[in-house]
Amino acid sequence: MSENEKQWKRPVGFVWTIEDLARELKISVRNVYRLTSQDKIPFSKIGKSVRFSPDQIEEWLRRGGTK
Repeated sequence: MSENEKQWKRPVGFVWTIEDLARELKISVRNVYRLTSQDKIPFSKIGKSVRFSPDQIEEWLRRGGTK
């Protein structure tokens, strides 16, 4: 399986926090905050918390991320 075809195993309804996403993408938490503040990455807000759907992130990466 190529890097672009990587599929994360996760339960249905599972979401990532900013820290989870930073760890999965191997980028800094600060960079994740920057991407969300510039609306360059798909995210949802639950109250004041920011959450990420692994499925949406996987699709976003397939389409080239921030390119």
